[in-house]
Amino acid sequence: MSFLSKLFGKGKLNYRKRYELLQSAISGTMSNVYKARDRETGELVALKILDMKKTTAVEVRWKGQKKPTEGEIAVLFDHPYIVKTLDQGLTTDGEQYLVMEYLEGTGGPEQRAHGARRPDGRRPRLLHSPSGRGLAGSA
Repeated sequence: MSFLSKLFGKGKLNYRKRYELLQSAISGTMSNVYKARDRETGELVALKILDMKKTTAVEVRWKGQKKPTEGEIAVLFDHPYIVKTLDQGLTTDGEQYLVMEYLEGTGGPEQRAHGARRPDGRRPRLLHSPSGRGLAGSA
């Protein structure tokens, strides 16, 4: 982290300038995830942009409380079975974003069935959240 960003905080990301959006990977209830190429490093990543309207509607439940964002929580995880979050913050449009390692494949159980692998060679596997929804991971 540079001296200026430590002093003034992290700036907002113009993701359209920084990333080449190659394809829409998943459109979820609360966000859109894109396969993207980092124009600075050439790295393939998954870029998740949270829907500002829907995120605000959910976060109003915790108004006045210091609740961390999804991205602030995600960057804390470092485990071989959890997709790595590389960066997080706000876009120049005020939307929350997460930059994650990109897993090639169709997602979830389909990835396991077709033998998809992460860039480091580990195989994805499906983890389950307490809500019963599947979460992508790797083994």
